[in-house]
Amino acid sequence: MERKFITSTEREKVKFDPPKGAVMFIRDPEGRILYISESEDKPETGKVAGEYSVNCETSKDGEDWTETVPRGLKEELGLTDQDIEETLNIRLNGGYLGETEFTEGVRAHVVVLDCDDPDELLERIKPVDEIKVEGWIEPDLLLSQPVRSGVGNVLRRVLSGGWLGSLSQPRSLAITDRSLRQLAQDSE
Repeated sequence: MERKFITSTEREKVKFDPPKGAVMFIRDPEGRILYISESEDKPETGKVAGEYSVNCETSKDGEDWTETVPRGLKEELGLTDQDIEETLNIRLNGGYLGETEFTEGVRAHVVVLDCDDPDELLERIKPVDEIKVEGWIEPDLLLSQPVRSGVGNVLRRVLSGGWLGSLSQPRSLAITDRSLRQLAQDSE
């Protein structure tokens, strides 16, 4: 068996650049969030079959959250670029909530996406086999259900900060890869 030693640069990258992903709270005009249930166990990402969750996606190496979000919407919910652009908006002020711990050693970018027509969005969703779209739920009620641990951690932090609150702020930026990149640059 051959031993492989990691360099000090590789060790520092692992130490200071933990795995990341994105947690996406898709919110309807009533303040409810879209929730899903996990169809299969994936211990490496904390998924347990039957637990409830929201749309989450692990970032690929070198991928920014503005790339992870649209990819996650496409891969898990089966949305097209057109579906995303026509049904979801990110607020210019407050859509990106920041980065927080998802689970031990894993960080997550937290994004709130507003959906003006929840029925239309549900019609457009074509989920993959690993999830089932359950519908819309009050965020605090989701915590009373068996929920994926990382999602529960993030949701508790978001609710305690009041970040899912006001719907009165303008929602004028359609989600596109370009607009998400611009939003990320503006928030730096």
